Amino acid sequence: MRRRSPWPRSLAGQAIALQILVIAVIVLAGSALAVYDARRDGDAAAEAQVLGIATTLADSPSTAEAIESGRATEILQPVTELVRNQTDIAFITIMAPDRTRYTHTDPAQIGGDYLGSIEPALQGRTFTEVYTGTLGPSVRAVAPVYDSERRVIGLVAAGILQQSLAQRWRSQLPVIAAIGVGALAISMLGVGYPSSPVAPDPGSAPGGTARHVRPSRRDPAFGVGGADRARRFRGRGGQRRGAPIVVAPGR
Repeated sequence: MRRRSPWPRSLAGQAIALQILVIAVIVLAGSALAVYDARRDGDAAAEAQVLGIATTLADSPSTAEAIESGRATEILQPVTELVRNQTDIAFITIMAPDRTRYTHTDPAQIGGDYLGSIEPALQGRTFTEVYTGTLGPSVRAVAPVYDSERRVIGLVAAGILQQSLAQRWRSQLPVIAAIGVGALAISMLGVGYPSSPVAPDPGSAPGGTARHVRPSRRDPAFGVGGADRARRFRGRGGQRRGAPIVVAPGR
């Protein structure tokens, strides 16, 4: 027994099915692009955030003073934790040029070696990277801390976990999905709504053919009345110009 094809056989049905298919593909492609843009924008925003935090702390005179005082952990750990909680990032680590941590989200990690790249910052350049540290993969920025003579005496690293970034852009998925479903529903209504019948031409018969309109007696396109003909054929002196006078027999 042959299975019946789900594709409509009539031309009208095939046209509607093709429209629905094209609309669905367009909506799905638009939704996928919106998700990609949300993720890309989220990564860019996170990078800008950690870059701003690391630079601000590194440029603060109190950071350099705390490092030079020999009490960096005592002074800076409360500050970094306050900033971290207010900005909702994963960690802020202030360290010595040899990677020794002065601060960390996990106090047990203080005194240990920082995991990640520091060479560009030691050369005086602030940079960003993706690196897997003690808390997991993260987007992080590292900035140098200078003393009064512009020597690098410390480094500030701030980072956001990639897991947190994924949660941020995934929170936008319901909105994107709702917009996509709404666009698809509106498009389906447009496809399924019947077209309004075309009003017949007032000069057409019910069958669509033109009605015969009887010409007016005075319509110049179809003829003239008797009096008009007489006037047109008579010239001066009661006869037509340039034509012989014909006398009817029997009169």
